[in-house]
Amino acid sequence: MPSPLLGPLPWRIDSKRLAKERRNARLLAALFALFGLFMVWPASQLVRETWEDYGVWRGGEPGQVLDYSGDERTRGPLGIPVFNEYTLDVTYEDAQGRSYVGKTQFDRLFIGVDNEAGPQLRLDPQNPERFVLSWAVELPRWLSALVFLLMPLAIGLSALWLLRTERRRRELVTLCAEDGQEQLHPLQGVSEHRGLYKVTFSVEGTKHTETLQRAPHVVEQDGAQHVVVVRSPRAPGQLRVVESDCSPFQPPAQAPVEAEDAQQTGT
Repeated sequence: MPSPLLGPLPWRIDSKRLAKERRNARLLAALFALFGLFMVWPASQLVRETWEDYGVWRGGEPGQVLDYSGDERTRGPLGIPVFNEYTLDVTYEDAQGRSYVGKTQFDRLFIGVDNEAGPQLRLDPQNPERFVLSWAVELPRWLSALVFLLMPLAIGLSALWLLRTERRRRELVTLCAEDGQEQLHPLQGVSEHRGLYKVTFSVEGTKHTETLQRAPHVVEQDGAQHVVVVRSPRAPGQLRVVESDCSPFQPPAQAPVEAEDAQQTGT
């Protein structure tokens, strides 16, 4: 390997950079946590409504759907049709032939309703205006409620993962500053998007990807580009790519003799 980039141990840590990473991770985790808390109420309401509809379906009396109309919308992240949302106006009658008009709204996960077969209907014998369509108690409706119920939990776990990842990266830097080893690994590609750099490189035939705030430090060796990676024997399996300005470490201090020679040359 060429001469070490960071110089002899111990390496000097860029404490301002680590403090900024820690602050950003905490802020992002707090935003995730707030969003998760915000999702708790609508998720619990959706589960409650689904359970209440199932109660009417299980204990209700059969009715007859005379007509229905309304809207079907699909929604989901990044334009992917995940949820099918229905808002329907339904005309129906009970077992005694009395007619009613009501509105119902429900979501289904991935799978839409079967319009050709049409829905069955049951109503609350104590309150005939309370009715449920079979479409609203089928498995896709339960899966939709389950997704919304798990969403706050997933967001909370993501917040914890952010904090844990930042802590592990910070601890790795501290270990490497004491007994770190510099290694070169073949660079496969670098792409920049909105100020962040996605770096892909190979470690013993295994593809690794890391996102950096600055471009990686690239070294030419044997006619190919390599990234500088630091590891610690006390943290097996963990590594960190060194950025172009030596972050998360500080560049090695210039040796006194070199500094004096440079001064004399300038003179």
